Amino acid sequence: LTVLMAREDNVLACLPMDHTPLDFSRKDTELAAGLGVAIGLMAVEMVGFLSGLSMFSPVQSLLSIALHASATVSMAYLILDVWDCDLFWWIFGLCSCFPAVVELTIM
Repeated sequence: LTVLMAREDNVLACLPMDHTPLDFSRKDTELAAGLGVAIGLMAVEMVGFLSGLSMFSPVQSLLSIALHASATVSMAYLILDVWDCDLFWWIFGLCSCFPAVVELTIM
């Protein structure tokens, strides 16, 4: 949720110096949509965990914990060091999509 509030600097980091307001709006919408989908995928994982389907799967639990921990550290650096927002998609794919897909296969 913090990224949603502090995304302006990250959006500016991915744009060239001579960007237009339309470019800013597109990148801002892209980043906000990606963050919204990431929150939705976390909800899918939470439903699978709380329903007990994947709670006792040690491989899924370890995978989810490891990838979400690395995503937390990576997103903290993304926000604090104002990384290029295109790196968000790498973090999103590896640390949100992959555990959610594994969770859905267990369900």
